[in-house]
Amino acid sequence: MRRIGANRIVCSRTQVLTLGVVEISDCYLSNFYAIDGELPQTEWFGGTIILSSIKHADLPTCATMEQIINVLMYDDSFPKYAYHISTESSIKQIITKSEVTMLCE
Repeated sequence: MRRIGANRIVCSRTQVLTLGVVEISDCYLSNFYAIDGELPQTEWFGGTIILSSIKHADLPTCATMEQIINVLMYDDSFPKYAYHISTESSIKQIITKSEVTMLCE
């Protein structure tokens, strides 16, 4: 299992955790939760993690955070995957495709 922390975790279109952790097992999201302090054996990535039920998202080359969230959350099924956006960006800031990475073990 891999435990990764970030400044924000977008769980759904209406739920965002500030300071949270995702747990990844066999390239699948196994758990996510808010934290209020440091956890042992946790990698800190910062930025934003978006939870998604889509394994291979067809992301545009450049898009806003809002557009990327809309692509990754197109299907409202239970999330099985986690994507990391490396920049600290606002919802309207342009993000390049290379700044979005699917998290895996």
